[in-house]
Order: sequence, then structure tokens, then C-alpha cells
Amino acid sequence: MLKIREEIHLGYSYESALRSYWLHAPKDLRLDAGSSKTWTVSMPGEFAARDWVLWVEFADGKVSAVRVRTSDGPPPTDAPADVGG
Repeated sequence: MLKIREEIHLGYSYESALRSYWLHAPKDLRLDAGSSKTWTVSMPGEFAARDWVLWVEFADGKVSAVRVRTSDGPPPTDAPADVGG
């Protein structure tokens, strides 16, 4: 997931962000690209685990923010800094 985060840059189009996902995603990650404003990349849920979620936000069809959060909301303490915003 962190490799995908490193490869998606501010200003990327939907197509460029999707290409970065497909180039770097292991098969156990899940992409929810059902919204034109926010995409999420998540790990399979595990009981009592604090799973990370990659949030990719779009404005006017371009990446405007990339954030890592836990599945229950807050940023993990060892997550990379948010980009954009």
C-alpha cells in the first residue's frame, strides 16, 4: 500500500492514479473507486487488527490529496505524512 501511496502524485488524473494502483497493488488489496471524489485502497479486514486505508481524493478530476488512515479513522502513528489537502 505504501508503494502505491508513493507513486500517486498530486495532479494525477484518474487514469494515472489507476495505473499506479495496478502497477503496484498486491492481489490482497481492494480498490473502491466508485466515487469521482474519493477512492480508497484497503487491506482485507482482520479481527482486532488496525488495518490501514489509503485515501485518494480528487478535485476537478485530478488527485488533490493522499492520506493513510486506519480503518477506524485516525492516522497510524507510523504512517507517512498526508500529501495535499
